[in-house]
Amino acid sequence: MALVSPKGQFLRVNQSLCEILGYSADELLAKTFLEITHPDDLETDMSFVGKMLAGDIRTYKMEKRYFRKSGDAVWALLNVSLVRTPEGVPIHFISQIEDITDRKRAEIATQEAEAKFRAVFDHNPTMSVLVTHPQRTIVEVNDACLAGFRLSRKQVVGRQTSELGVWPAPEDYERFVQFLKSSDWTQGFETTLRRGDGSLFLAKMNSNAFTLGGRTYLLHLIEDCTERQRIKAELLHAKEAAESANRAKSDFLATMSHEIRTPLNGLFGFVDLLLDTPLNPEQREAVNIIKRSGDALLDIINDILDFSKIEAGKLMLEEARYNLRTVCEDVVALMKPKAAEKGLRLSLEYASDTASELMGDAARVRQILLNLTGNAVKFTSQGGVHIDVRLVHTGEIKISVTDSGDGIAEEIQDKLFERFTQADSSTTRRYGGTGLGLAICKRLTELMGAKIGLTSELGVGSTFWFTQPAKSIPAESIREDEGTHLSARAISRLVESAQRVRVLLADDNEVNRLLGKRLLERAGCSVETANDGKEAVALLENSSFDLIFMDCHMPRMDGFEATRILRQTQADSRRIPIIALTASVTARDREACLNAGMDDFLGKPLDVEQLYVMVEKWRAHAFDSAEAVTADAGGRAVS
Repeated sequence: MALVSPKGQFLRVNQSLCEILGYSADELLAKTFLEITHPDDLETDMSFVGKMLAGDIRTYKMEKRYFRKSGDAVWALLNVSLVRTPEGVPIHFISQIEDITDRKRAEIATQEAEAKFRAVFDHNPTMSVLVTHPQRTIVEVNDACLAGFRLSRKQVVGRQTSELGVWPAPEDYERFVQFLKSSDWTQGFETTLRRGDGSLFLAKMNSNAFTLGGRTYLLHLIEDCTERQRIKAELLHAKEAAESANRAKSDFLATMSHEIRTPLNGLFGFVDLLLDTPLNPEQREAVNIIKRSGDALLDIINDILDFSKIEAGKLMLEEARYNLRTVCEDVVALMKPKAAEKGLRLSLEYASDTASELMGDAARVRQILLNLTGNAVKFTSQGGVHIDVRLVHTGEIKISVTDSGDGIAEEIQDKLFERFTQADSSTTRRYGGTGLGLAICKRLTELMGAKIGLTSELGVGSTFWFTQPAKSIPAESIREDEGTHLSARAISRLVESAQRVRVLLADDNEVNRLLGKRLLERAGCSVETANDGKEAVALLENSSFDLIFMDCHMPRMDGFEATRILRQTQADSRRIPIIALTASVTARDREACLNAGMDDFLGKPLDVEQLYVMVEKWRAHAFDSAEAVTADAGGRAVS
């Protein structure tokens, strides 16, 4: 309670008002009500005061805010009357002030919640919204719902959900009822619904209970999934098209690999044969240029095909035992002549505490190291290139290639491992290359679960590095193939003894047949040729051979089918070794050859030394098998 003068001065206040406003009685008596009234409420308050002083009203009541001594606002219900003299002169106001802060805050919160709900409810153009009582009587619906169902408000509000006619079958509605009775609404409810015009659509419904004004309601959000289904179908179609395109791309790459490598096989083979003939210096120089150009062409083709396979997810890594030190030494031996041509030092340091025997794909490790070393030699004009191999604190083996070249600007370094990127626009013109080498190296290391990177300083040089997981070698791992490291003496022994080897060479390419025949005959082998698998099978019915080189892709009958037929008709005691010849050189191709019954694998373009290694490897096997078979007195074949 308070007595207030006509000018607004507090004349008397009780203890309850002091507690509400946080002032002492003396502090309030020194103030006017105008000083502690919220400015937003002052105009209304003064309007009522003016009317009361003018005699227009006897009392007034309003909700207003006062400022407490702390500065906080407090809501109050104000009830005011005016005391006058018998002559009608105003003496003072009697004000009753009730603290309604808690109630007012609750009201404001409710109003804000209703406003937010109304905003979502009325202004959601895509989501249909229904509000029902727990007994499923519809109390509110938004415009989007009416438009989506092609119904009027009169057809919806006040009706039971079962009466809307949107359920195609009674069991559909029953599933909805069971969904509402379940305790878990988080997954939503998918069903088919019917519009007012009879058309059907797939919908997803989500329901939630909420309280408003002390009453419980159910909020149902209905999403028309027609567009989502259309997009999903389009995405599925696009995915299938992309997969089909990837398959087509893979088939194209396999075909291109075969078709490109096949003529290159003839080109490189006959260049090697030509280099073994008497040539004058000018001719030998020309042939060597052809050989170097062919090698460069093969490098480019291999880069493009490798990168395309990686992009298509078709490049498979092998997991076999290999010797990392041997790989590094092979790369040094291969690159030393090129380094010597430029007057560069090429060195290798293999830390003594670093394991050599690892599990992984030796060919791909060699490819990465060869690329990094080749780049270092290519871009270094003086000084040298050093390869360092050591175990690092992460438990990985780190292979680093350091050069004394010009170095690489920092802003270029991050881009070097992107496809078709080189350090500057003139690099391709000066040095050649596809710009794919480092991109392939990065992808290969990622497939291996390893890392690759570089450090460089302009004018000082660069260090490119990559890691290899130091995987332990299981006891049952395949032993290293002894046949791939035959010495020059073994090849020489082949030439001396190979007249005993009768070879059948099946290849549909005339140049490849002629090349293979010449190379094998040069080693002293006796060679017959077949144009395809069917002709090879026919020859084997009437002739005996010690070794078969079988091209995989031939018309009429390919090498796979021919091999399967031979394996079915040959006795185990006289199993002729069959070596696959193919320009498709992936691990999957190798597996397909072995699954068909072939014994070994030789990629195109043919490497002459590897061809002779293969003959020597399987020559001994062929003769050992033949000599082990004898006939007993009864004419039976015994081993």
